[in-house]
Amino acid sequence: MGYRIIVPERISIKTISKFNQELTQALADTATRCIVLGGQNDVFCEGLDFANLASGKDDEFFSTIKMFAQCLLTLRMSPKPTIVVINGTARGGGVGFVAACDVAITSDASVFSIPEVLFGILPAVIYPFLLERISNKKCQLWALTGQSKSAEEALVSGLVDEVVAKNKLETVATGWVRTLSRGQSKTVVALKHLDALANDRQEAIERGIALTTDALQNAEVRAALEEFDKTGLPPWENRT
Repeated sequence: MGYRIIVPERISIKTISKFNQELTQALADTATRCIVLGGQNDVFCEGLDFANLASGKDDEFFSTIKMFAQCLLTLRMSPKPTIVVINGTARGGGVGFVAACDVAITSDASVFSIPEVLFGILPAVIYPFLLERISNKKCQLWALTGQSKSAEEALVSGLVDEVVAKNKLETVATGWVRTLSRGQSKTVVALKHLDALANDRQEAIERGIALTTDALQNAEVRAALEEFDKTGLPPWENRT
């Protein structure tokens, strides 16, 4: 009943295209009642591929961001309930995947962060989805500091719905699949559209795409991303 999709460890045009294709297949599969996202190894998703974005291929990173935003919207409005299982690091766009799903289950060892602001970028594409789970002020504070948050902090904030030991993730996810598979697709869609009426989500996403791509045109931002990709040292570590 649960169609499994692996999220990209880093989001590039290649990896998000593959994810989009698998998501489309899952939605078209008549035997699928529920979609389950997960990561690999000890990483869920580290967000945008900085090496790819720093390369200067403007059309490519614009396409990446646009497709990523569309995938989040597809997940959010999916007629089949979506479950995300977080098994490690979720950073930036990875947190966006978490927020876009109906149910989020994480291991107690996972960590979450929204560090875009520290690179000179706004988390504008994922923000509409974050605000559906986290309060405005809490979300803003997470973004301003860029600090890593524990699984328990993510639970208290509302970003995730359940924290379990890593060896219990699959058992808990299976239980959620059974629970969520009982609803009728038409009713699920109607419920999500009802919720969307209360939010200007589509407009916010389109604005987010524009803000993000504009920021990535900035030479200082690109330099910071390139340096981080080469050294692994974020720019704020060099600030006094």
